[in-house]
Amino acid sequence: MSNVVLISLDTMRHDAIRGVSDIAWWERWGLADALHTPNLDSFAGECFAFRRCYATSAFTPPGHASMVTGRYVPAHGVKAFFYSLRPDLPTLPRVLRDEGYVTVAWFENECLDYCGLLRDFDETYNYRDHTWAEFAKRLGDVQATFPGKVFAFIHLFDLHSPYMMSLRTVGREGEVEEYFGRLDRLLRELGYPVPEWFLRRLSRLMERRPRSPGDLTHYGERVCCNGELLAEWLMGEAGSLDFRAQAYTRGISYFDEQLWPVVEGDLRGAGLIGDDTLTVVTADHGEAPTYILDKRRFAHKADMVEGCLRVPLLIRAPGRAAPDTDRLASLVDIVPTVLATLGMSVEGLELDGADLFGEPDPERTVFAEGEHFELASWDKWGFRRGREEGISTLWERAVISRGLKLVRRGDRALLAELENKQPPDQVQTIYRAILGRYPTDREARALVALLEDRAATAQELAAIAMEAVAEQGEAGRLVATDDLDECRNLLDDPTHAEEQARLTRLLDQHSAAARALEATAAGYDAEDEEAVMKRLKELGYL
Repeated sequence: MSNVVLISLDTMRHDAIRGVSDIAWWERWGLADALHTPNLDSFAGECFAFRRCYATSAFTPPGHASMVTGRYVPAHGVKAFFYSLRPDLPTLPRVLRDEGYVTVAWFENECLDYCGLLRDFDETYNYRDHTWAEFAKRLGDVQATFPGKVFAFIHLFDLHSPYMMSLRTVGREGEVEEYFGRLDRLLRELGYPVPEWFLRRLSRLMERRPRSPGDLTHYGERVCCNGELLAEWLMGEAGSLDFRAQAYTRGISYFDEQLWPVVEGDLRGAGLIGDDTLTVVTADHGEAPTYILDKRRFAHKADMVEGCLRVPLLIRAPGRAAPDTDRLASLVDIVPTVLATLGMSVEGLELDGADLFGEPDPERTVFAEGEHFELASWDKWGFRRGREEGISTLWERAVISRGLKLVRRGDRALLAELENKQPPDQVQTIYRAILGRYPTDREARALVALLEDRAATAQELAAIAMEAVAEQGEAGRLVATDDLDECRNLLDDPTHAEEQARLTRLLDQHSAAARALEATAAGYDAEDEEAVMKRLKELGYL
């Protein structure tokens, strides 16, 4: 086995490939009838499907950084936007290139580029400057010239909000016209022009699916799909949790029907899915009911909820003995698994993961973390100003082991910085948002009750919060990993006291190591910030 193909289906939940998943969650939310993935099911039938794989973050940059480095977030340093991959850190494309591979990447989110995740690829292509057909042809040419020595990384963004894939399947005749018509009127009133990147995206979508007449193209000339404005519109007129969940589900089904067959077909045509190719399909994070500030949405941010953290992991590895696909896995396992499958040594590489075809460890522990940057940006501050003025974000860190997950929030650092930096009402809003996210969070509930009883200065609020943390310990929750909606916090359940203590020790050790690693990470990088901020807004992140 020689060629390697790594495909990231951005934002795909772990249970979205119906043929290899438990669809109980979809049934509970009334979405199962809209979820159809026969083509992905067929491909998954050729693969080993790992059902308990966790992302290292519920956010795009850190998840992809772990895919190509085999390291957790503190080690690679890409915590969120504007963080750069550590320059001294080996990546999978660099290791393979040193072994004579030609490394080629297709990406659909610019954060992969400006965070440094594509730095070691020989060639990179993106939808703004190239068509998929051009990329597929190039893959065939490279494979013909360097047979058995190709590493292709493919990042597909079609399932990400604002769920453009769902618009072809909205159902009732005329509903697409109504959807775009209302959005078009809003954007015309606001005076926004049609961005070139959106027209390119529509053109690419049409190119990659055969049934184009009457689809989206004739709307492209008059519709601006600015992510921030679309998000505002969805939050207003069509932004219910049910609407977004249905749109996401329809998008998966349409992706399976129209786009995946093209992607898979082109790869097979280029000789990059076959007996001599290791193929890995996964995602950087999932999607789930969560909170953006105090508004409940079907989305992802930095929440350590199961639906956001768990991702599919399909490995097509002809010739390898069947592994234990129920073992606990992580995105950090991709690099060591690829290298072991190719018979390459990992000596000299610092890796946090393991070869998934090796002997499973019943005591395996995996970690994840994320930053709630939106909770520290209430006055529309940009990232740069917030960091320069010492406003850190609220982070969460999780440890998963033996069917349980312990999550802890980084309240102490945040609260220490709240003094004299934000008005009291904004401090109150932050903790009401936390309570909205996690109704079982005992610290947030106690704090909100205190805040509602009195008016206070920012300093007094910070003191109250710090006192609550000191009395109750670090904030957090303990949940069973099969509780996908995390309805029950087990922190106060005496039957889990011993396991909670074990997970707490593990998380303390990981956090201590993280602090040491973060001191040497590349950290915040303001290079070309204006252009990056513009693209983040277009993609709907800001």
